[in-house]
Amino acid sequence: MQQTSTTINKNSPSFDIFQDEEQKQLWEHQIGEHSASFSDVQKVGNKKISINVQFSSLGGLKVLEVYLGPCKVFRDLKTVKNDTRQDLICQVLVLSGSCDLVFGGDKIRLNKGEIVLIDTTKPMQFEVKKNLHCLIIYMPLVLIHDWIPRIWDNLETRLIKTNTTQGSLLKSYMQLIQKHSEINRKEVPKKKDSKRAFVPLIVANMSMLVYALIHINKSRPKTAREMQLDAAKYHILIHLSDANVSPKTISKELGFSIRYLHWLFHQEKETVSQYIMRKRIEQAQALLGSSADSFFSITEIAFMCGFNDSTHFSRRFKQHVGLPPSKYRYDRYRNK
Repeated sequence: MQQTSTTINKNSPSFDIFQDEEQKQLWEHQIGEHSASFSDVQKVGNKKISINVQFSSLGGLKVLEVYLGPCKVFRDLKTVKNDTRQDLICQVLVLSGSCDLVFGGDKIRLNKGEIVLIDTTKPMQFEVKKNLHCLIIYMPLVLIHDWIPRIWDNLETRLIKTNTTQGSLLKSYMQLIQKHSEINRKEVPKKKDSKRAFVPLIVANMSMLVYALIHINKSRPKTAREMQLDAAKYHILIHLSDANVSPKTISKELGFSIRYLHWLFHQEKETVSQYIMRKRIEQAQALLGSSADSFFSITEIAFMCGFNDSTHFSRRFKQHVGLPPSKYRYDRYRNK
């Protein structure tokens, strides 16, 4: 992890990042109450910060394109502990410029073309010395944490380089989400099921993010079989919302026989179809446990997880989890 010079003197006077209460309320209205945690960020010094934010959204994701001038801001431990709102994860892509970031105990120099993940569970501070242009995607932290809890809790780095295959794909998905969210903001959807058009994009971004984190936090050399199995699992995660994904489509895409694909998964004591269903149910659990019905309905979650209809989804979900989706959501989300 590259060391940076960003430090906040505890004796330095700090001020609310917003100039007045009206500006703060406008921000919270635009970003939505579920995503308002970072509205309590403080700045060092009382100089006005040059900032321009373009808001849009896609389903339950909040998408921000931010132009930020020189500043030094922070969110301290006391603020983190007092925040009772839903924990969020911010997926930040630097489009131009750079900044020095401190998150928890990690210090990162963030440059153009790099992606970093921060969330609302730890203190944070960052400094922009010139100008910064970045793309930020907000989503509930539980969507990622509950999918890969052991990996997330033991991350060696939150910095994703976009000169890798995984980082490059993640960057492209983030930019596609930005494009479609802007279209969604400007144009009134004509059909009830219009969300189905961008559901695969949301799921692909989440899956690619998980895959990138798994990739950068594994250092042990892999055998050819392990790499082939990873490639198959990666393909499944990216296409999880596609109801037609199957051993046949996977083997065709990866260039080996269906029989060989089954052999790869047999070593894991799980069939290809069982793995696909398990990941779909796990993703559904994360979505249900992190969102109210106003974010995603159960029918929309069914489509996001690769089911053609909510009846089939509800039946499968209850078989695996022991509760219908509506009851699972009530028990998890209402008690947060």
